[in-house]
Amino acid sequence: MNIPKKKILGDWITVGENKFKIDYPLRDQKKRLQFILLSLGLTEDDNQHLKDNDIMDLDSSTQAKIILANKDYQENYIRFTVKGWDLKYNDGEDFKCVLKNGELEEKCWTEFIDAMTADELNILYSAIFDEIQFTETDKKK
Repeated sequence: MNIPKKKILGDWITVGENKFKIDYPLRDQKKRLQFILLSLGLTEDDNQHLKDNDIMDLDSSTQAKIILANKDYQENYIRFTVKGWDLKYNDGEDFKCVLKNGELEEKCWTEFIDAMTADELNILYSAIFDEIQFTETDKKK
């Protein structure tokens, strides 16, 4: 059995003008993310395939379900992986990152997610996902 060694996280990443401290989701959180995909009958590989290909080939009802599930997945992925940030409100006051049980606290997470555009959500999700995922080099270590 080959067990890939995880990267040591906990460092800060910069996305645009903002800094985020990230770490792996906990095991229970991974299960919650998988449930989002499985609720549509999708696997993580299917989800990646859909990101890499055009979903316009699917009927509109299926497209809508996939788009909403993907948004839900991204929002929760961010909730489970962001462990700190350097963000401010429009008035310059610090926007405090509040964690509860290893994830962003509900009110803090909701306020953060509600402030983001769809593009900002995609960019942040992709940056975190790319940082956390194992590469082929990581798997060989």
